[in-house]
Amino acid sequence: MKIAFTTKGTEWDSMMDPRFGRTEFLLIYDEENDEFTHFD
Repeated sequence: MKIAFTTKGTEWDSMMDPRFGRTEFLLIYDEENDEFTHFD
């Protein structure tokens, strides 16, 4: 399963961003591979 988080940075421990539509970064976590990628 992949989980999307809105964040204010590209690192796993970045602060969450409460705005989904205007977030700075989108962090995608893949549970199966234990990996994450980011989009800006």
